[in-house]
Amino acid sequence: MPQPDSAIFTLAKALAKIADYETKPFLIPSTKEFFLTLAKTSQPPMSTYFTNLVNGTPEQVKEADREISKDPLLHAIMRNTIAPVLLQAGFRGNVIPGSADATLNFRTIPGTNIADLMGEMKRVINDPRIEITLATNAVGGNRPVAELERMRNTPASSQETELYKALAKQARAVYPEAAVTPYLFQAGTDSMAWRSRGVPVYGIYPYPIDAEDLSRMHGNDERVSIESLRTGTELIYKTLLDVAAKK
Repeated sequence: MPQPDSAIFTLAKALAKIADYETKPFLIPSTKEFFLTLAKTSQPPMSTYFTNLVNGTPEQVKEADREISKDPLLHAIMRNTIAPVLLQAGFRGNVIPGSADATLNFRTIPGTNIADLMGEMKRVINDPRIEITLATNAVGGNRPVAELERMRNTPASSQETELYKALAKQARAVYPEAAVTPYLFQAGTDSMAWRSRGVPVYGIYPYPIDAEDLSRMHGNDERVSIESLRTGTELIYKTLLDVAAKK
């Protein structure tokens, strides 16, 4: 007989609260520089929104967030994102389960305190029946607390290295009209293994790509134009010569 404390219904209500919740913008120095650069290279009203996101009043930030977030890629680099990825409940069609689990994938802005983020989710759900823990068997791997803290405390690679300067120099040489700026990537990379040991790492898009093609990344129709491939190869080649060739 169904009981009023159904585990699945309780979990569903908690997930609905998270689905309706939006984390606030959390800008770090590299993303502030990125959006201010976009402000210089964009037309109104977007140029104003980009500026206000970084330097505006709370109301201006809220408006800018709403407009800029219409682009899913920009939405993802200015806040901690939440995506449900796994659900588990029940084992047979005529048995009411006593528990239900959901796994949420958080892509966090560098510097995020995991304990604070978990506390934020508890406040959003506001239900003592829901337990929130770090996943230990999430598909795709999981990171222990110690590693998460190490990631939080590892600084970004400096813009004063010879490699960064070479990238910026050759980017301007290959694309004279382009502005060079740091960029926070929406996905994960292997850079942490190197940066935590003091080795600078820079991920780059070495070629022009529009928002439509960027959204195709890792999809069946992933693509880049032949001209972009040509100029991107030129940029990488010139950078390697700049930092590694004998003079």
